[in-house]
Amino acid sequence: MELKLSTKVRDLRLRERNKLTMILTVNHSWKDLAAVLRNPDNKDVDMFTAEDIDILDLEPRPAEAFLEHWSTYGRKQPNLGDLLSALKESNLLRAAHFVQSELLKISDESLEDEEAISEKLETVLHSVAQNNETAEAVDLINQNLQGIDLSELTQFNFSDLARSTRNFCNIRAEEGGHKIGEGAYGSVYRANISGITVAVKLLKEPIDKQFFTELNILVR
Repeated sequence: MELKLSTKVRDLRLRERNKLTMILTVNHSWKDLAAVLRNPDNKDVDMFTAEDIDILDLEPRPAEAFLEHWSTYGRKQPNLGDLLSALKESNLLRAAHFVQSELLKISDESLEDEEAISEKLETVLHSVAQNNETAEAVDLINQNLQGIDLSELTQFNFSDLARSTRNFCNIRAEEGGHKIGEGAYGSVYRANISGITVAVKLLKEPIDKQFFTELNILVR
């Protein structure tokens, strides 16, 4: 069966549906998708409330339960065009690339470029000085990076990083907090900024040569 933008999401083959579910399971990204969906029969109403999402999250396979509920709801059931638009709106570029390139066989270089940028951002540890001397930290990092200009990378304000980690909450991520781990240079926290999942390293020691060796590897 050739898939088109008008193909209903509920009509996806089992293998295609399972792969989409698997992608949406990573980092609970199905919740980001659910947050932007509108009721297919009434675009002025949210499809899922916060309470609905909490209930779905109790399911053994929440991403699968979410997709099943959404794809079979209402008179005007969603199609792949609706799904693709919602994935782009929620900045879920991996899932959008899967739907567009693998399911619909539509080439979109701009989407691929955005996905590559997102992948890079997900692996870069955005390191900030705890005393918030941002300008000095940026100058120091620029001087030590090997031919890489920080302007090529997305930069965040310290206040944005603090807010997205609930002021660097030390509760472990698997327990509902943000802390992923701790290394020689500081603690690492998981954060979601503008739909992008990033790791944030909060430094606890002065920056030394070994730190820049690590950073040079990460940004390439």
